[in-house]
Amino acid sequence: MATSIASSQINRNFSAPKYSLSQLIKTKLSTGNEHCLETEISADLELKFGKKKSDFLVPAEVLGLRTLSTDGSGSNLISNEQSNFAYLAPTPVSKVISLGGRLLTNLKDEYQINGSVEPFQAFWVSEGGQIQDSQPDVYKLALSPYKLVASSTMTVELWNQTTEFADNFVSEGMAKALWAEIDKSVLVGNGVNQPLGLASLSGVNSIVLGVNGGQLHWNAIAELEKLVTVNNPNEKSLGYLINSDTASFLKKAEKVNGSGQFLLADQPLQPTDEFKVLNSRICGVSNNLPSNLFKGTSTDLSMAVFGDWSTVVIGIYGAINLQVDPFSNGNFDLGLVTLRMMARVGVGFLNPALFTVVTDVKTN
Repeated sequence: MATSIASSQINRNFSAPKYSLSQLIKTKLSTGNEHCLETEISADLELKFGKKKSDFLVPAEVLGLRTLSTDGSGSNLISNEQSNFAYLAPTPVSKVISLGGRLLTNLKDEYQINGSVEPFQAFWVSEGGQIQDSQPDVYKLALSPYKLVASSTMTVELWNQTTEFADNFVSEGMAKALWAEIDKSVLVGNGVNQPLGLASLSGVNSIVLGVNGGQLHWNAIAELEKLVTVNNPNEKSLGYLINSDTASFLKKAEKVNGSGQFLLADQPLQPTDEFKVLNSRICGVSNNLPSNLFKGTSTDLSMAVFGDWSTVVIGIYGAINLQVDPFSNGNFDLGLVTLRMMARVGVGFLNPALFTVVTDVKTN
């Protein structure tokens, strides 16, 4: 029986050898039967989540996550600065998470979140008067897992480079690819073979800028914010997400003509910071938002979103599935190896009314 080391050796014994994706892959490329820290962790994860039809199971840290699990005590929490996963992607390359989206890891099937638009109510009661119970509108939000795959083919020689280089190259590249698709699903997911996103979600607010689209001017910004703030959001989690076309336009658009005050500002943040400032709110820029939407005679319209990002829930189910294939498609003769990382991901929204979506933004 495999030794359970995923929560003990990884989290407590910081002097142990660091987890290495390249070591795991080199083990597969050599005999496929060698044992190492990484194969033992894979076996431990199989015990926890069930046998998988894959080469290996790897921890969710390969996606740059901050926690190993959500179903145990604090000992299951991993600090990237101290942990054995220092070589893996250090942070999620996800604008949704950076804006405040909630991340759940190591979920199992049929996961549900109990929620309420207004979970607590308060009442004034006269001396000796009857205390009434609150009656919140409680609902269950079910997260359904969808399969997401990132794949790459590279030379065998990569694994002869330094371990740190190979680990960083693969984990950061795969994490970037997977998180880009997760963010896209939050924004524009079709709900068929991927989660349903904000663009098609019932209950989300929207404004119309014009028959053929229109500019995201100051009055429109004030209106789209009002549609959210009237529903009592978490002020600390309010923010915008726009694409680079919209960002470029807003950097040149004045709040009032001749004022010299532009809608999108770098200050008080620095130009190199992840977020800019739009109407005193943080504003993220991501090209996972489309810039080729159609309306009327326009064919190059952009999507923009404002809302309470803490109400977005992203769930990662189980461990990450890693397949190593040095044989298919002539790989063996060419000295190539194909890697596939498969994750099962669910997305949910606690209160769609805390978002406003605009899909007809003109940027020229």
